[in-house]
Amino acid sequence: MENKEIEKISGDLVGYLNPEYFKDEFKNKIVPGENFSKEATEKYYKIIISIDWFLKKVSRYEVYFSEFYPRSKNIKDYEALEHHVHAYLEDVETLKNKLMHYIGCLKNDLKQVATNKEEISNALDWLKDQVTKTFESVSKIRGGHRHKDYRFIDSNIINCEIAERMLSDKNPLKGQFTEYAINKFKNQSEESFAKAKMFWIETARNNLSQVEGVTNETLEKTKDFMYKLLDIEQLNFKN
Repeated sequence: MENKEIEKISGDLVGYLNPEYFKDEFKNKIVPGENFSKEATEKYYKIIISIDWFLKKVSRYEVYFSEFYPRSKNIKDYEALEHHVHAYLEDVETLKNKLMHYIGCLKNDLKQVATNKEEISNALDWLKDQVTKTFESVSKIRGGHRHKDYRFIDSNIINCEIAERMLSDKNPLKGQFTEYAINKFKNQSEESFAKAKMFWIETARNNLSQVEGVTNETLEKTKDFMYKLLDIEQLNFKN
């Protein structure tokens, strides 16, 4: 899914913040309202850019889980995968917090100027619930346990790590293992890593559609509120 809504909004905000960036024929169309505030517009631009930044980070994890593994002998593939998992869960959580912060800021700022405060408040509270429910669904990861500080235990990664420890030259028992035991640990390492890797590739892919969906929905349903607050209008970059 393309994040067209967030790109349109960020483009509009750049236009009002920096009209000098554009040719005269387009710049002349950028006419803010009487209540336009560059400071307020800059505030929301930074919020929108922050949401976009973390959305793009989350969108890259299918590739990271698939391909981003070091060639160094000092870092095992399962260690890299575990690192990706922790980073992924933190970035997903951060994206949720960015969306909630945006809705909260909009709600608080609109209270100061809107006449239909209750209607706006109810609409934004409903959106907050949608964001919360979506990210709760995303966070329900099968086959592992997540703690409040983002540490995550994946059973397949653990099985891989156990096998790698058994095969390590630092393991004093290694010299006593039979060929059968060595092969068993090798198979355990390979199979467990392959299962964990595939699980996280599929998880990142499946979660992305939900995350992108709720982000676009949030922006689509709040854009008019934000534009009225900032006293700006949507710009037409095509003409």
